[in-house]
Amino acid sequence: MTEQEHSPSHLSNPHDRFFRHFLADRKRAQAFLHHVLPPPVLAHLDLTRVTQEEGSFVDPELRAQQGDVLFRVGVRGGQRPVYVYVLFEHKSYPDRWVAWQLLRYMVRIWEREWQRERKLAAIVPVVVYHGVQAWSAPRAFEALVAAPEALRAYVPDFSYRLYDLNEVEDAVLWREVVIGSWLAVLKY
Repeated sequence: MTEQEHSPSHLSNPHDRFFRHFLADRKRAQAFLHHVLPPPVLAHLDLTRVTQEEGSFVDPELRAQQGDVLFRVGVRGGQRPVYVYVLFEHKSYPDRWVAWQLLRYMVRIWEREWQRERKLAAIVPVVVYHGVQAWSAPRAFEALVAAPEALRAYVPDFSYRLYDLNEVEDAVLWREVVIGSWLAVLKY
């Protein structure tokens, strides 16, 4: 992809522009991540050190149905920061291949840093879904690959955090008014 394709100004999807603009504010980004990430992940992160990274990693042909935001987040104890990659699914149905798409996007993120770093940063992939149908897609990449048990060690294995707005009660959304109102707009 060209640098222009990674540029937020190149995005034609209004949902994506809405996400990026809303989450460009550090306080809102912190509140959003606190809202969507599970407690075991949050226990390792220092949300006071969150920045939104430039660019999009979504395939051009999928930009009408997907948007994304990449955050660089500090880790407690002074360890190297990690990435939290948030993919917004603007489809009314679950996409069986979202783990495949995430793997491709994660590799693009790592490609940006692999020549200048000794080790690649961890990426926590998050999918935010607000479609009508219940999410039924596999949450682990390994589930997409047909391989006998003896070959499973050679298959990439990661899972993603699903944040399905249909499963979030309104009372939970409204605990934080700004983030709750923003997520309610998406939900309804």
